[in-house]
Amino acid sequence: MSESPLLVRPPGTVWIAAGAAALAATVVALLLLPTTEPAAEHTAGDEELAAQVSELLPDDTAVGVSVAVIEGETTRQAALGTTDGSTPVEVATPFETGSIMKTVTATLLAEMVESGEVELETTLGEIWPETEFSDERAADITLEQIATHHSGIPRLAFADPYVLAQTATNEVLGGQAYAAFDSPIEDMAAMPLLDAPGASYAYSNLGYAVLGQSLEQVLGTDYATAVRQRVLEPVGMEHTTLRATDEAGLPPGAALPHAEPNVPTAAWRAPDYLPVGAGSWSTAGDLAAFLRASTEEDSPIAAAAALAREPREPAGESTETGLGWAASTTAEGNTMTWHNGASSGTRTFFGRSGDRGVVVMANSAAVPVEALGTRLIETEVEIFPELSSGSPISAALGTAGGALLFPLLSIAFALRGRARLSVLATDRLGLLGYLLASTTLWLIVLRIGNWGSTPLVIGALGAGLLAAAVVLSGWRWPSVPLTRGTRPWLRWITFLIPAALFALLLYTVIAVFTQLP
Repeated sequence: MSESPLLVRPPGTVWIAAGAAALAATVVALLLLPTTEPAAEHTAGDEELAAQVSELLPDDTAVGVSVAVIEGETTRQAALGTTDGSTPVEVATPFETGSIMKTVTATLLAEMVESGEVELETTLGEIWPETEFSDERAADITLEQIATHHSGIPRLAFADPYVLAQTATNEVLGGQAYAAFDSPIEDMAAMPLLDAPGASYAYSNLGYAVLGQSLEQVLGTDYATAVRQRVLEPVGMEHTTLRATDEAGLPPGAALPHAEPNVPTAAWRAPDYLPVGAGSWSTAGDLAAFLRASTEEDSPIAAAAALAREPREPAGESTETGLGWAASTTAEGNTMTWHNGASSGTRTFFGRSGDRGVVVMANSAAVPVEALGTRLIETEVEIFPELSSGSPISAALGTAGGALLFPLLSIAFALRGRARLSVLATDRLGLLGYLLASTTLWLIVLRIGNWGSTPLVIGALGAGLLAAAVVLSGWRWPSVPLTRGTRPWLRWITFLIPAALFALLLYTVIAVFTQLP
């Protein structure tokens, strides 16, 4: 018996139905997919500074940007773009801080040292005498070692494989990166150290969460209250917000985070990780005030800031670390003290060298804030990346290819005749499996693709092709068996794998969607 053709031709009515479904799905997708305008469309504040930022920004990277530049006694501010694709960013618009908050946490530690409430040499064993550490060396970790990232504490609490998987998935898809973590001290106590305390530099978010929780333990009050009273209020940071509970909402007018233009992500909230910068919001003006207060001798936090900023330990070839602060050598041979921050959809940077300082806050993870910041104050730091968004053409081609290729494969499978290999032959399990696999991969591309330089219509066309594949699969359904070949169990496996992946992705996407502001 001769084999049937590779492609089976459906009647014209089926093609018409498939085309109508494709058109309808494409239109609906275009209406639902988020869009943003170029950042330069909206500006506020210092016009000259806004123009400079606009010229420096790599194309197709920004949603909204807020900057402050310190020059001697003068601070200039400018804002560009939108908070959510439509609402203009103002100079007082709050952004997520990310890890910039670690410098505030370190300043609280330094202030407590200055007041005699704690010492830099105080150990975790002294603060948590009832805690049993799985690694006995952990009890000897000092607060100074945590604050300078020389504690040996792992970067995050990944002792549980489930927590690792959930955190990684949330990070990739733009959800709550810290949602699966429990009490920092309990998580840390259950884990082995990476190295002996004080032996080497290893940046640790878990370490700073433990530091914040330890300061709470010493003070007998919550971290947010202590920071407000002892750092934020004395400096005058009245626009800085700490989401100290799981129910806390966003500050008014917040710049909503985006992985890149047209790809919104969840705003982080994790009360136990506030000292790390998860759930803290501030403005460029507030952070500029903190930069000034951290270097001026007559500021209300002068002594604590001086203690915190003092370089203590190596953190790389040209960088040392103080309590939270990093100190790097500039191209001119000066020292810049700085910190950067990141969430799933925000990038921040601030730093000061001599009488010049800069703050850059962007609600798009695609913006190279470090390079932008140093360019604004006309200096260079070797460890910072170039002021470039990479290759937008290759990124766009990859995104477009992924968005269209996978739906096209479903259409090809629906039209396929009998193949030599039973695992490739068209049957009902195959039709469903290919649809689920293609939809899963299309959703992943939609989430992580480069939609700053790729027209959103490409993603919408992918939705249209998937709709056409559904129609063609429905037409093919009555004419094919449940399984083909002599090994039906193999066909069930090739179906269940994409089905499980689709279910997992759908669950995660729904979870991420419900976390969006």
